[in-house]
Amino acid sequence: MRLQNLLDGMRHVNVALISLDGILTGINRTIVDQKPEDQKDPTGKPIIEDYSWSWSPEVQERLRTALQSAAEGNTVRYDEKLRVADHQYIYVDVTFAPVYDSQGRIIQIVGSSVDITDRKQIEEKLKQRNIQQTIISSLGQM
Repeated sequence: MRLQNLLDGMRHVNVALISLDGILTGINRTIVDQKPEDQKDPTGKPIIEDYSWSWSPEVQERLRTALQSAAEGNTVRYDEKLRVADHQYIYVDVTFAPVYDSQGRIIQIVGSSVDITDRKQIEEKLKQRNIQQTIISSLGQM
């Protein structure tokens, strides 16, 4: 209960505890609040089948690879597009890392993510602006 209170207190970060075989064993309230009503409690189920991750085979493959790497002792970090509702997505900066017991054995994986949707939208606007400026520049040189 004390761990759950700690996790739930992290309102701007999604946190999940995952077994080495990919089962969600704990999540914080932030994750629960983002899910559609019929998907509120994914604990006890494979994360690969979770609503947020299961919308795309490519997303599932990146997740599978990240979890395997974390289970081998590596910390993995990347940006991902996750589903939060029908036809509604967010971008997150996601990290998966091993959790060790007192003997140094990996016993589970902790996943965390932060919503970076606003950053991604700004990056896309800048990219489009740069493309437009390049086109205008090349027309001016004709």
